[in-house]
Amino acid sequence: MSVEPSAESPQPLPPVEPSGFWSRFPVGKKPGRTLYRLFCISLLAWVTFTQWLLPIRVTGYSMFPTYRDGQINYANRWAYRWKTPQRGDVVVIMTTGEQVTILKRIVGMPGERVRMDNGRIYIDGALLEEAYIQQEGGWRQKEIQLGPEEYWAIGDNRVVSEFGIVSLSRLAGRILF
Repeated sequence: MSVEPSAESPQPLPPVEPSGFWSRFPVGKKPGRTLYRLFCISLLAWVTFTQWLLPIRVTGYSMFPTYRDGQINYANRWAYRWKTPQRGDVVVIMTTGEQVTILKRIVGMPGERVRMDNGRIYIDGALLEEAYIQQEGGWRQKEIQLGPEEYWAIGDNRVVSEFGIVSLSRLAGRILF
């Protein structure tokens, strides 16, 4: 004897799935996949911000108007692993470790003679053309000879910026933008 379902017998209901973004927000439909993604994103962030990029907050006016006080930027720590710094690069210089750094522009290259007169830079006796300088005036520096791994760096605001010789080992990286 077989029983045929009648029109009145109840049909099983499909399972109810949570709907909307907020019902899936913490872990989604597949918690294992979500945890794997979270691990990958965390690993990528750790590598990016501890090994490759150095966050920098500009403090002071020595690089004005190129960089403003309070501006946040990033330095590429790997910029000088395979190539040497170039004239005009804005670099992060370690003064007493990575916690205390300054932002300057490289203007003198190894082996050159550098002199500064009223904020203008002379390289091997010739005036260096610098489009990023917007005001005249500044320091004077008698001519010095740079060594084989020495660079001469100064800020863009020559009236207030400090300057000096920087060794390649003290360069923490090059500013990205």
